[in-house]
Amino acid sequence: MSLQKILDWLTPVGLAKSKEREPIITEEDENISMPHPRGTTITLFTYRVPQQSKMALTHFANYLNLPGHWHHVTWTILKNGIGVPPYDALLDQIGYSAQPRLIKRINFNGADELRIIAADDNSIVQPPILATGIAIKYEII
Repeated sequence: MSLQKILDWLTPVGLAKSKEREPIITEEDENISMPHPRGTTITLFTYRVPQQSKMALTHFANYLNLPGHWHHVTWTILKNGIGVPPYDALLDQIGYSAQPRLIKRINFNGADELRIIAADDNSIVQPPILATGIAIKYEII
């Protein structure tokens, strides 16, 4: 893939393409795991972009402690409360907690909210609580 194609792909939709990217103020890594009562939806991560900033979610991984429970837990990445395709109904594992997978950039403007949730559709399988988690990387620009 040519360098120009890569730069075109990285340019946020709706912004004029330029040869220079905006400077990254900070890069953040988060690795979050928490108890997840069966049959419930939990919020794993919420972040509101500072008013004068922009943000890009660049890497994502999801995991759980019961390998046989895949396809019962659905992970969703939300932008201002709306699922972001193709990350709006993830049933399979993407990446690993130690190495989140590079994903198509999800861009956020100032005051936008990123929220990542996990929903368990099975309330009868033991144990009554499992652990779900995510690992993400994002840039504040």
